[in-house]
Amino acid sequence: MKVRIVALVLLALLLGVNVGAQSAQPVVIASHSILADVARNIAGDHLEVRTLIPAGSDPHHFVPTPSDLAAVADADLVLINGVGYEETLLEAIENAGVDVNIVVASACIDIRPASAHDEDHDDHEHEDDMHDDHDDHAHDDDDEHAHDEDHDDHGHDEDHDDHGHDEDHDDHGHDEDHDEHGHDEDHDEHGHDDDDELTGCDAQDAEFHALGFHSHGKFLGRAEDIECAGHDHGDHGDEHEDDHGDEHEDDHGDEHDDHVDEHGGHEEGACDPHIWFDPQNVIRWALTIRDSFSEIDPDHAADYHEAALAYAMELDALESEFIWPLLENLPEEKRLLVTAHDALGYLAGTFHFEIVSTVIPGVSTVVEPSASDVATVIDVIREQGLTAIFGESTTSDRILQVIAAETDVEIAPLYTDSLGQADGPAGTYLDYMRYNFTTIVEALSS
Repeated sequence: MKVRIVALVLLALLLGVNVGAQSAQPVVIASHSILADVARNIAGDHLEVRTLIPAGSDPHHFVPTPSDLAAVADADLVLINGVGYEETLLEAIENAGVDVNIVVASACIDIRPASAHDEDHDDHEHEDDMHDDHDDHAHDDDDEHAHDEDHDDHGHDEDHDDHGHDEDHDDHGHDEDHDEHGHDEDHDEHGHDDDDELTGCDAQDAEFHALGFHSHGKFLGRAEDIECAGHDHGDHGDEHEDDHGDEHEDDHGDEHDDHVDEHGGHEEGACDPHIWFDPQNVIRWALTIRDSFSEIDPDHAADYHEAALAYAMELDALESEFIWPLLENLPEEKRLLVTAHDALGYLAGTFHFEIVSTVIPGVSTVVEPSASDVATVIDVIREQGLTAIFGESTTSDRILQVIAAETDVEIAPLYTDSLGQADGPAGTYLDYMRYNFTTIVEALSS
């Protein structure tokens, strides 16, 4: 099988089959449409960014063709989400033996375990102060987000304009201790003292917090430090191996096995790959992408730096100026979600929703729900008195239609694993998030 794949890739390369027009600019291939949109915001006119999995397609079902592999092999850089999201692509690259410069955009992001929404619900306990004076966005020193008492309303008061990016960054509670992530002066968590020069994700952590951005809790750990699907990502070319090989060595196997046992392993291991439902994680993407672009095109590094910072500010404003104010109109007791598959874990954990059931029991759509799964969803809808469930643009709503007919609920369509078409309501990541949150609030408010 491997010989056949290699032969087909070589043939595609020789014939130039569907690998895209030759470009005078460096070519970047992003694995899916959401990641590609973020990359384009940073690339500007200097790079050509192409999408491997077209908008509207389900990445969970993606199997690369020989021409896809030829395009990947020909690219200057390949951006992937990581966290087990592109396993079929990585396996095909490995089998083909092609040399590919791969960057894992999510390498420095704290990853949630699959089906973590139950634990989130227990952690938050829906405290009473989530209703009073909007202290749900304050996250005092004792809770998992380590936001200080001065950050009421997530920056929505007169003293915290524009998400409160003042010189002290007090709005997000990024005090000198940074207890939650261990970003204190000694960098105890990652073993760095004051005399060490920060590199890699430690340097990104420092920059991220210095800019006034914030993380919404720590879960399994950084993507670069955990193994989510048992695939060695460290053998796809020297540059990729140098950057990411160490993170995927066998010494993480035991940790991965523990998570699989505890959380009931899915097709993509014990990790939830849908990190983009937290805008702060996408800021991390932007920083990683900026650095990778600067490596392949150092002449325009300053432009990439400026573009990444500007886009990061847009992402931060999306959260502070659009999402949180919108959610003020939705009481917490109505923030209950039934979804097609377990794609909204980061959204739920960040913005205080509870995922009470999913039709497909897992973070991937490659499995079919059983009759028992469907019956469970119907029971939950009736028990909770729900009026809406949420479909997805990249999955069939056939089973959702059956459930809706049985329970008399509305099906509200969301975009999850893909952007929509360019001229539609979710053609960019920013529009995608605005559409999804507006749809959720309107459906649950009815």
